[in-house]
Amino acid sequence: MPIQPIMHDFTIEFSDADRGKSGVLQSTIGRHHSETEGQLVARLLAYLLYYESDLEFVTRSGTGDEPELWSKGVDDKVVHWVDVGLPERDRLITASRHAQRVGLVAWGKTLHNWELQHILNLRGVPNLSVISVSQDFINSLVTRLEPLIRWSASIYSGRLCVSVGDETFKTVIKERLGIRYA
Repeated sequence: MPIQPIMHDFTIEFSDADRGKSGVLQSTIGRHHSETEGQLVARLLAYLLYYESDLEFVTRSGTGDEPELWSKGVDDKVVHWVDVGLPERDRLITASRHAQRVGLVAWGKTLHNWELQHILNLRGVPNLSVISVSQDFINSLVTRLEPLIRWSASIYSGRLCVSVGDETFKTVIKERLGIRYA
């Protein structure tokens, strides 16, 4: 019998002054048993940082050919592909050929090495945006992770603040390549 994912309901009240967006994001997100809590937090941050009204979490097919999040057009073609982590360069290039926009929240313990290996080679991809946030910031949010996630977030001047209960965590959104799309 397959192991069921751990489900988290989340509500994120947000204001993104940099992109002129605000609202309340509510949904349920599953954390597969092989996924770390840090990966779950990074997916939530990707949803927040690249938010648009039709962006949605991708249901895992097990193939590895799909992003963490996407938005599709009326023709069912991917308009916006959003990934999380430190993917291979070829994955991002392939995604850029099939989607109008590709976003990546790059994070992980080997981020520095990944950047040295891939950023220079990805500069020619015009529809690619690569951003990162501090690993310590993600780790801080992990310590406050509960089955019922309630965040208040604001983005302004390239900074991200997330409040959880009576604590506020802050980080700089580092644009490694391209810019976050409006």
